Amino acid sequence: LVVYISKSSEGRWVSSVRQVVGADGSTVVTNELFRPGHDGRAVPGVPVPHDLAAVLSSHGWDSMMHERREGWWQ
Repeated sequence: LVVYISKSSEGRWVSSVRQVVGADGSTVVTNELFRPGHDGRAVPGVPVPHDLAAVLSSHGWDSMMHERREGWWQ
């Protein structure tokens, strides 16, 4: 996973989370699991693949976070 952090004078926040799925020549292929929302903070993007969800869940990730379209901090 690649986690993008954005910052401003107001603080820092996660703006995107990408899953690296492979490469096409010199281009890295990713899925954007969480994308920037209207305020720049990450909101759910594409569905989390079942195999990745199982690994994340074994480390404490709550899959319901991805169901909240407005973001998990609301």
